[in-house]
Amino acid sequence: MIVLNNYFCTNSGQDCGCLHPCHQPCQQPCQPPQPPAPSTCCPCNEDFRRALDLICSPRLQPLVNFNTFSFVTDYYVLGTALAVPAAGTAPSDNLDAPAGTYFCGGSNCEALSVSGTLYPPEAAGTALATTVSQVSLCRLNAISFDAAAGTEGAAANFQTISQTLSQILR
Repeated sequence: MIVLNNYFCTNSGQDCGCLHPCHQPCQQPCQPPQPPAPSTCCPCNEDFRRALDLICSPRLQPLVNFNTFSFVTDYYVLGTALAVPAAGTAPSDNLDAPAGTYFCGGSNCEALSVSGTLYPPEAAGTALATTVSQVSLCRLNAISFDAAAGTEGAAANFQTISQTLSQILR
């Protein structure tokens, strides 16, 4: 469950460390965003839904490359194959370059709107002759994506995404 705490304003500008600018004077606690209305959706993996909603927020959306997502389940991987790490290489994830697309929003609360090729959940598996348009939230184990290149570079955008999510999720 994601908990959004109050953040205290530390500057006289508009950014007070909240998801939204706080009101002047900037010495009062910022008000957290209102929690979403109770959902009648499938309750499983609601944290993935909330995390993806944060990534789709106006503050983070420009920093994310929505064409480099992968979605991992017990039964398939959408958007990338699992690689076999070469002997003697530094530790890293075992995903090839993610190439699935995630579309923010959507009206189906139990599935995500995506586009990508399916792969088996084992390393060195070949692509299945299937392209999908939705992935069930109830089946997700992990999500990966790349930061957008942007004018500051992907590494700078990754740092901003990490810092912003850390601040929001404190």
